[in-house]
Amino acid sequence: MTEGQIAERLDAPAGQAQLRELGRGKVRPLIIVDDLNGPTPAARVIPAILKHLSDSGTSPRDVTILMGPGTTGLHGQTRC
Repeated sequence: MTEGQIAERLDAPAGQAQLRELGRGKVRPLIIVDDLNGPTPAARVIPAILKHLSDSGTSPRDVTILMGPGTTGLHGQTRC
């Protein structure tokens, strides 16, 4: 996806309000991403998410980003 397509998807999410609306009044949002081996282009998606949160009144300094490693390479299996 291009940055424009990412922005379009965040502007028109399926079946829920925009992130900038959901973020109103939140003080310490948490973004969880897969590790660097995962499929999510986090470096391209996170700036758009931070923009939406900023539009909702949340400073990017108040956002925590957590990398969730642990299942990469299991090909759909759940680790116990």
